[in-house]
Amino acid sequence: MPIPFTCPHCGLAMNVADQYAGQCGPCSQCGKPITIPGPPGAPGTLSYPPPKPASKAPIWVIVLAGVAVAVPVLLVCGGILLALLLPAVQAAREAARRAQCQNNLKQIGLALLNYESANGAFPPAVFTDDFGKPMKSWRVAILPYLEQMGLSQQYDSKQPWDSPQNRALGNTPLAVFRCPSDPGAANSTETNYVRIVGKDTLGGTPNEAVRLREITNGTTRTILVVEVSGLHINWEEPRDVTVEEFLEMVAKGRASHHTNGFNALMADGSVRFINNRSDPNALRTQLLRQPSTASLDQNWPPQRGNPVQAEAGWPRPAIPRAPNDVNQPPKSAEDFAALVSDLDSGDLGRRMQATRRLLRAKPSEPNAAVAKALERVLLEEKNTTTRVRAALALANWGTAESIAVLQEAAQKDSNALVRSRAAKAIEAIKLRQ
Repeated sequence: MPIPFTCPHCGLAMNVADQYAGQCGPCSQCGKPITIPGPPGAPGTLSYPPPKPASKAPIWVIVLAGVAVAVPVLLVCGGILLALLLPAVQAAREAARRAQCQNNLKQIGLALLNYESANGAFPPAVFTDDFGKPMKSWRVAILPYLEQMGLSQQYDSKQPWDSPQNRALGNTPLAVFRCPSDPGAANSTETNYVRIVGKDTLGGTPNEAVRLREITNGTTRTILVVEVSGLHINWEEPRDVTVEEFLEMVAKGRASHHTNGFNALMADGSVRFINNRSDPNALRTQLLRQPSTASLDQNWPPQRGNPVQAEAGWPRPAIPRAPNDVNQPPKSAEDFAALVSDLDSGDLGRRMQATRRLLRAKPSEPNAAVAKALERVLLEEKNTTTRVRAALALANWGTAESIAVLQEAAQKDSNALVRSRAAKAIEAIKLRQ
């Protein structure tokens, strides 16, 4: 008589022959060991009820509970992660905007240097007519060197800058004149880049065109263009800032939209980021094209009731300087020989002074000894200003053999101004031949 049996492990129902009653063996489905009971009603037999099937109804409840727990956790973790990453993302974006601002200034610097190379001097900050009426700004003057020849040809230099025809051109946005960190930079016709104007500055006075050789502070230490914020100057408008105005903006942290400082274009074409906490007197010196104790504002910084300043007697008198010959050409054969020797000196100051004075000399004919010394300076000197002066001096002192060295500098020098001056020197030497 078959014995009905259900596997206690997997629930498989089966009928087992009674001859296997009381024996053990593996289940045919799950393989786990089972014991076959005796016939129903026999003493000592065990009955294994079939397992109850698991209820499937609570599964969706479990899923909803899991979601209910996971969503708040994800929101909290996501918020924390966003709070941690947001400053880093903002800092990366500001770094990119500051780099683009520096690139704008480099383009403006190259345009100004090319203008100076073509015209012999930087453009005046403002061009006026005979009655002092502003006609054109320096930004309009360098448009051809910024690949904006079309706008430049449409500008009528015989009319004031704010005439209807010229004013219409000012409504054209030019990204090169706009700092991307300015909140309103997109499609704006305003500019963030101005020159410093006034006595002894590179911007000078109206219609004053400053030559590169007039920068006695050194091109690497003299500021050509600065960035400003909040002045709402149209890029076409002939308006800039004075030394005092800019120093006040820096002191109040309003020089730019960048954090802790501003970008400045130097006269050699390089761009630097200057901290707002820089020494005001040192910054003032960089804003001037030549050192001048007479032009320094002795009331800067303003008195704030400091007893130490009051006791020391502020403002302090200017320090008298002894006259020297640093800007004069050689006066004698001995002086000339000393300058040639100084070109090979290990002292940068002596090399700079020697190139400056030889640049101001007007020789009647080339000199091979001077040319060789200037060639070494042009190829080996690390100071940009000294290399520029060496290239300019070779235009007067260089021989036919100097052309090869000048060509190498014109092609390979890292500074655009040096390359430009070397090319000019080559032309001057060829004209003499």
